[in-house]
Amino acid sequence: MRVDPAAVLHSYLTGVPQLHDVMVSGSMVGRAKGQRSVIVEASGGYREMRERLDRAEVTLHIYGPAQMATSDLAHVVRELLLEGLPGQRAGGALVLDVAEVHMPFPLADESSGEFRYVHALSLYLIEASS
Repeated sequence: MRVDPAAVLHSYLTGVPQLHDVMVSGSMVGRAKGQRSVIVEASGGYREMRERLDRAEVTLHIYGPAQMATSDLAHVVRELLLEGLPGQRAGGALVLDVAEVHMPFPLADESSGEFRYVHALSLYLIEASS
């Protein structure tokens, strides 16, 4: 299976109307300080079933202009991923399930001093058939 879990999340999140004004990216390149953003980072995982099912670990770094706005965004993203993503096709995969490793928690970005929430998830993925 050759599915990038970061691409799966990017594809899904950029298509959600509630996040139309949020930057979704795999890096901070091009991001302005204070901009509402979700930075998607693949952080591990493993093959659950040979040539068929992956469990991908992803970490989301969610930024915003103020603490409450960032918290609100983090919890909207959490709900979208836990409730809306299972059963969807995105980024070349069918997402069978989404499990929370840990819920969003505040962790200021040490390099920029910005408000940030960190959220970790496991995605259960199979390749989407055409």
